[in-house]
Amino acid sequence: MYSSYLEAVTNSIFAETVSMNYVMAGMLPTIILFKYHYPTSSDPTSILFWGLMSLATLIGFIFAYPVNSWMVKNKIKHGMMSKDMKMEHHDHHMEISTKTKTIHVVGSFAFLFLVAYVVSFFAPISF
Repeated sequence: MYSSYLEAVTNSIFAETVSMNYVMAGMLPTIILFKYHYPTSSDPTSILFWGLMSLATLIGFIFAYPVNSWMVKNKIKHGMMSKDMKMEHHDHHMEISTKTKTIHVVGSFAFLFLVAYVVSFFAPISF
């Protein structure tokens, strides 16, 4: 799909960084707020822990879906192969400038940090 290995790696890092920042922006408040109000949900032997992880994953998916859908639609990122979307080896991808990539990466990190900042008003965040 790309003309060189370096281009493929660069574009993959861009797409996955943006995608994962949105996933984490959904998962972070779910996990922190839930564990703050239900401390027993930190025990991995508890059904509550696995329910929380499932809920956090679902909410992360909801947060990341729009940006992933946009990237797949514009052929920035590969989507799931379906009968409606047959991707051939020579399929062209959208060219995105380095400036645009930087804006999207920085914007996704800013959104993640903003979510963490807002959550910190409702539950303490510590590392």
